[in-house]
Amino acid sequence: MATPPHTLSDDDRLMARLAEDQPAALEELMQRWQTPLFRFIQRAVRDADVAEELTQDTFLRLWRARGQYRPGGRFASWLFRIASRLCLDHYRRQSRRPTLVGDDDFPPVSAPADDRPDRGVREAELIATLDAALGRLPLNQRLALEMVCFEEMSYREIAEALDCSVGAVEQLIFRARRALRERLGDYLA
Repeated sequence: MATPPHTLSDDDRLMARLAEDQPAALEELMQRWQTPLFRFIQRAVRDADVAEELTQDTFLRLWRARGQYRPGGRFASWLFRIASRLCLDHYRRQSRRPTLVGDDDFPPVSAPADDRPDRGVREAELIATLDAALGRLPLNQRLALEMVCFEEMSYREIAEALDCSVGAVEQLIFRARRALRERLGDYLA
């Protein structure tokens, strides 16, 4: 059953145009979604070059699947599902390569400037520790946590994006938060 045109989102309308082989619709979708998608992927894979490549691959897959898209769900969930699968595939490929992972493999996020040097050092240390702790989470937990915290997606939307149940999303987020609490215990006390 087709969704009535008056209930379609802008993204749904663009996907309909894309299904009719109108490349301008892809350009508009890329302008709209490239930055949030890149940020999401970069937080997941922790490498800007790889994130840029996976972002482009996501849009390539979107183009290839343009005829399969069905309006009615949330476009962001569908798009992030494509990106999540690419991140998981990348992670699987990387995990087959023998490498040693240390704290230096996860570049810290810069801390905000502060007038009190001791506070700035403490915040920089916390940010570096948090960044390293996030990097050690299993990818599916990190993806779920990022979707809820940074993309403000609902558990249902995350379940759609990760192709799992809402209960599984709840468990992923619970485990991720528990692991972060354990690793950041000194900072939370």
